[in-house]
Amino acid sequence: MLVAIHQPNFLPWLGYFDKIARADRFVILDSVPLQLTGGNYTNRVKMIVSGKPAWITMPLRRGHEARNRIDQAEYVGDAGTRRKIVRASPSSSKSNRDFLSRTRKRLSICIELSKRP
Repeated sequence: MLVAIHQPNFLPWLGYFDKIARADRFVILDSVPLQLTGGNYTNRVKMIVSGKPAWITMPLRRGHEARNRIDQAEYVGDAGTRRKIVRASPSSSKSNRDFLSRTRKRLSICIELSKRP
């Protein structure tokens, strides 16, 4: 039996879905401390925005009001922050109109692979 364990990411990538597909059991490990500093992918992701690499970050509560674990993290952004994240999404780009279609096809492949003995 293959067990895969992964901490949640802000936006998963294709390899994340492949990991799920290959595992017999997949565990989302979110009951661990939230890293509040340094490079982590719990609340941010690097994407290509307007042809250039850029960090997209989901703002989380920090300081004395912050929760200690990933599953207790609180989003603190406003509507403007949400719009910025959506605009940065590859699916919102005119040059990537088929992004969702390609993603669905890839997910279907991962699902089919997971059904194999």
